[in-house]
Amino acid sequence: MPWTPDPVQPDKTTPVHVQVRHAIREAVRVGALGSGDRLPSVRPLAASFGVNRLTVLKAVQALSRSGVLTTVKGRGIFVGPDAARCAASDPTPGFDGPFFEGAAEGPHEIASVAAAIRSAVSDASREDLIMFSAGVPPREMLPARAIRRKIAAMLQEPDGPAHLGYAPTEGDGPLRDALAPLLETRGVVRNDKNSILITCGAQQGIMLCLDAVVRGGGAVALESPGYMGTIAACRLRGIPMVPVAMDAGGMSPAQLERVLRQSEVRALYTVPTYQNPTGITQSRRRRERLLQIAANRGIVVIEDDTYYDLRLGGRPIPPMKCLPGGEHVVYVGSFSKSLAPGLRVGFVVASEPIASDLRYLKETIDISSGSLNQSVVAALLSDGQYARHIARVRRTYRARRDAMLAALEAHMPSWARFTRPKGGLHLWVIFDRPIDIDRLLARARAAGVTFTPGQLFYCDDRKPSCLRLNFAAQSEERIEQGIERLARCIRLEAKR
Repeated sequence: MPWTPDPVQPDKTTPVHVQVRHAIREAVRVGALGSGDRLPSVRPLAASFGVNRLTVLKAVQALSRSGVLTTVKGRGIFVGPDAARCAASDPTPGFDGPFFEGAAEGPHEIASVAAAIRSAVSDASREDLIMFSAGVPPREMLPARAIRRKIAAMLQEPDGPAHLGYAPTEGDGPLRDALAPLLETRGVVRNDKNSILITCGAQQGIMLCLDAVVRGGGAVALESPGYMGTIAACRLRGIPMVPVAMDAGGMSPAQLERVLRQSEVRALYTVPTYQNPTGITQSRRRRERLLQIAANRGIVVIEDDTYYDLRLGGRPIPPMKCLPGGEHVVYVGSFSKSLAPGLRVGFVVASEPIASDLRYLKETIDISSGSLNQSVVAALLSDGQYARHIARVRRTYRARRDAMLAALEAHMPSWARFTRPKGGLHLWVIFDRPIDIDRLLARARAAGVTFTPGQLFYCDDRKPSCLRLNFAAQSEERIEQGIERLARCIRLEAKR
């Protein structure tokens, strides 16, 4: 009996074309449509769903990109040969924005985060490689001279040896004092209800937050794709992860509400500004909606704002911590991306009782962060050198971002899509055709260019044909060379 869909129902939270796509995908998943089956043409489909033809076309195009459907010119729309697997392997069907909708799946295995980090560190010393895989600032942008002068001056002071001793667990006093005005410019005000804890980078801050908030049980909801360090931390701690699909505006509130109805979630982790890996920034309205959803369910929000100072255009959007409902937010930041990763200086801003839990955990783990490095950052903040450094960084990264976007436009195939970040270090590339990303990486390395495989940024065993590029890590000339090489490798791999 031919498959006939039911009309879509009015739903303010889910776009009509998404409902159409989900209905077709579900029909394939349950077997109402099988491989090779022919669907009605666009006009009858539109009539059955009760929508216009353009809506059906948009859904069919997305399903064709993900392998569920295939369109044969002059013959019609058919269920793809591998449609059942493609339909079943989409645990987060809300990839509904223009950057994520219908991302094709590739055949590769899930890679190890640790192995990827070791590879990136090893590659950093190779001059023959154009590295787009780095997750850190380029060496030429590190303020080595200023840091060397600060260290020399501090150690020559009468109480210089004090900088080599233990700092208080909550952090060096001068650094916390110097950090407070910086946070006030962001709208994150230090007051009697909030305290600053200095950590060994944002990564330690994230792990402390997970231990403090989720150690009694429950899951963490996080962006999908999301920061690989948080995914690795949850796996290490045995914390269940609930992926929340993203769209062009960041984490989807509709998808968050859906997963919260199905899972016992204790914390929500998000990178709302220049998200890693996509570079997307949530609007103020989106942040307020996510905060409202979290507050209604008593969920703590862990806001990772590591990239805040790397704004390359537009007006800054207030952190979630300083919006209504911000008392439920634990704010995490770092100087690893904006200043120097080797200093390992990060911070967490939290209110009680979470702040006390964080201090206790920090004291138990490592007593305190390195005193000398904290003193260096405090000095750079206090005398204005950090602000001058950030101004130089922004000019350089803006030019490099624009160079990469231009190179992608010039060299990438038409079936490659990419984000256009307003800040941070990274952008995200999605292929509408299945690509073996592991094989592509091997081919690209042989051609002298690297990237970070997209599967590292998913917690649910997705195998998407996606990758992350660091636009800040190379000069404009090397960016042009690297993207040209990478695009050539992509076309060769697509022909296999």
